[in-house]
Amino acid sequence: MKKPVKIALIVIAVIVVVAVLAICAVLIFAKDKTVLTAEEFKTQMEEKGYIVEDATYQSTSDDHIDQIYEATSQDNGYKIEFYVFENIEYAKMFYDVNKDAFEDTISSGYLKSSISIKNYSKYSLSSNNKYKVLSRVENTVIYVNENIAYTDAIKNLLNEIGY
Repeated sequence: MKKPVKIALIVIAVIVVVAVLAICAVLIFAKDKTVLTAEEFKTQMEEKGYIVEDATYQSTSDDHIDQIYEATSQDNGYKIEFYVFENIEYAKMFYDVNKDAFEDTISSGYLKSSISIKNYSKYSLSSNNKYKVLSRVENTVIYVNENIAYTDAIKNLLNEIGY
């Protein structure tokens, strides 16, 4: 092999090894996210100026949902839904079903991201002038399906509350 080809292969191998080590470090040292209770979600959202309503009446016992809160921005522009499930498995099922439903709406020109580490999973999709988010921490899930114009406000809010 020629010297430039060997050097290129060595550089590529080093990059791959560094990337693998970085991913392993993230997985090993990532901390669990702190799960919010329904009351903590309600309090934090009200402190941020959102109108929060208990929407638990919308569920049935078959849903395995303990509590639902809907937080609406003051301008009624968008809504953040917060679900508390009986256990983590029901939260994961809700997350997976809704993720599949979001995926079914994809058309050309979309942007999506997905991550799952420790006790946390997050999926976001921008498509068809909509911004959609599922963010699960243990047995709780945030659900968003709103106009793409509110993307930045929603992203900032979810970061602030740890979801």
